Amino acid sequence: MQTQPARPAGPQPGPASEESAAETRADTRNPARADDPAAPLPFAALEHVFVFTTGDRQSVWESPLTDLKFKHWIGQDLNAVRQAVPRDVVCNCDPVGLLGPDGNLSGSLWQWIAARRPELAEKQRRGACCLSVHTFRLESGAVVALALFYDSQKLEREPR
Repeated sequence: MQTQPARPAGPQPGPASEESAAETRADTRNPARADDPAAPLPFAALEHVFVFTTGDRQSVWESPLTDLKFKHWIGQDLNAVRQAVPRDVVCNCDPVGLLGPDGNLSGSLWQWIAARRPELAEKQRRGACCLSVHTFRLESGAVVALALFYDSQKLEREPR
């Protein structure tokens, strides 16, 4: 059974462009990126991946664009991430409920994360996790928000 975050009312996003115009990024407390903000964080520090989408699970995992974005933002292809990192996928989300006004995760998504993975929410609250949030549109027009949780101690130890 799939749980859905709250679905606040609001406008729907416009049509998808070929170049993924909806791409957004919000990184918080990211000491390993001081010299090159575009470089992926160390894969060994990646602790958990949350995928929130307005579409379905199959379209996310089968999209070549998803693989391309994982390589760009994580530094590994989708298969490597799927084999090595725990993941949660939440489908059919309301696009307005994905991100807050600051470009970070909305309150409803934080509530979902805290209910599903309370240990990660607590680590983030204590500053023991670094969160990197990325959004993009699939070829189908579905919006995808990736919430990448990195272990802060591993970030301090691991080279990029």
